[in-house]
Amino acid sequence: MPSVPAAARLAKGVNFIELVKLLRVARREGRLPGLTVAESALLDERILVSSWYPIETLWRWLELCHELFGASDEAAIHMGRIGGERVLSSVHSSFLKPDDLERGLRTTERAWPSYFDFGSVEAKLYGNAIRITIHDYPDIPRVHGLCMLGWFEAAVLLNDYEQSYAKIVAEPWSGDPALVLEFGINKRSQPV
Repeated sequence: MPSVPAAARLAKGVNFIELVKLLRVARREGRLPGLTVAESALLDERILVSSWYPIETLWRWLELCHELFGASDEAAIHMGRIGGERVLSSVHSSFLKPDDLERGLRTTERAWPSYFDFGSVEAKLYGNAIRITIHDYPDIPRVHGLCMLGWFEAAVLLNDYEQSYAKIVAEPWSGDPALVLEFGINKRSQPV
């Protein structure tokens, strides 16, 4: 695995909202043993969509939710889809550009700082495929990479495209320099 960057990195609260809701329910139902005092205290706090939190906290919440969903690759992708649908249908609906895919891809690149204070995204259209490359996130956990695949699947669907395939082309957790996601797309004849 590539080395971990030295500087502290942060994730916006918008990344946490759905995770915290799930974790609070699981804790209330007794399905979340082993939380530290600090983790439990953070779950009790009001998470603000515009506040910044340590990336390690996001990783921990993703890991816990992933276990609740069954800890499979499909579970992580499903988590990402749910998160993408919820965020892109509400607080970040302005990021969707169903009538202009090229503009939507540029918006994707500019939107990254609304989620993370590090890294960058490159979004390109190649015929009937979209390739998303996430740079400067060498220590991304596998579960977060799979969640991102699901998140961008949701973005494709919410932009009125059908998806013929979705795959991870490059994996930093396997030594690749960047996370690369690819989606086969076709414009829907009838929007959803």
